[in-house]
Amino acid sequence: MKIIFVLMLITGACFALDPDAGHLSQRTCDPAEPETDDWIIDITSINDVSMAWANCLRGCDFFEGELFVTDFIQDSIYAVNPNTGAKTFGMPCPPQIPQVFGICCYSIPAESFIYINDWDSDTEIYRYSTVSGWSYAFDNPSPEPRGIDFDPSLNIWEIDAYSHILYVFDIGGTVSDSWTLSELPSSNACGCSVFPFGSDLGIIIGGYEYSDFYFYSFDGSTLEYLGAAPVPQSAVASYGISWSDLTQSFYWIYLDGSYIFRLCEFTVEFEVTLDQSTWGAIKTEF
Repeated sequence: MKIIFVLMLITGACFALDPDAGHLSQRTCDPAEPETDDWIIDITSINDVSMAWANCLRGCDFFEGELFVTDFIQDSIYAVNPNTGAKTFGMPCPPQIPQVFGICCYSIPAESFIYINDWDSDTEIYRYSTVSGWSYAFDNPSPEPRGIDFDPSLNIWEIDAYSHILYVFDIGGTVSDSWTLSELPSSNACGCSVFPFGSDLGIIIGGYEYSDFYFYSFDGSTLEYLGAAPVPQSAVASYGISWSDLTQSFYWIYLDGSYIFRLCEFTVEFEVTLDQSTWGAIKTEF
């Protein structure tokens, strides 16, 4: 049968384990679900650096040339050089967010914002403004929130650890849509990031003990599962992930076999295969 290949190349990095999951073991992570018939997904590591200074990192977001990360034990946010893994500065989170997890950022002229959530005792979302400091934003719609990210329209995408519900809500907290991601393994989800996928929005999901990343696309109305691919480095635990428009790659926080936090930058290649009958239908349509 004739096969037609269409290549899409993007870049990136990230992975995750639950802060409330107890002591970490070096057991084998859950295997990936079988790929769909339409997509072949290849992940390639292009840079991997140590963050030996880190305590208990969780979420991350690439913002204005640096990777912003959260530490739930220190209850702080740090900026990290994405090329070296070195910490450049940090600041404490507000006391209302005692165990910070997810982080996402955006800017408008003369002001930047950081939004954070709490994974455990308090599910409120707080925001930091470079003009006015910390303030309450809204109650989190997710009961067990983990990774969060802004899309280009300033909607927030957030994954729930236990239910595997993916939420979309605006900066006022109003939910516009949600989906249960049945393709994810039974253990807890963790990392969540969005990225450009042709004319659509791509979504990548990781889990604390997932050995794979799971990919979806959103065309403005329908969420489609694209498939899964192995994480680019051997990991004891997987945490936050973030896409960078600047470098056109992903950044992923993980824990290695020596229990050292590391930052991996990776790229992703999507290859779609169309059989002869599908190709004929496409040619007819056009």
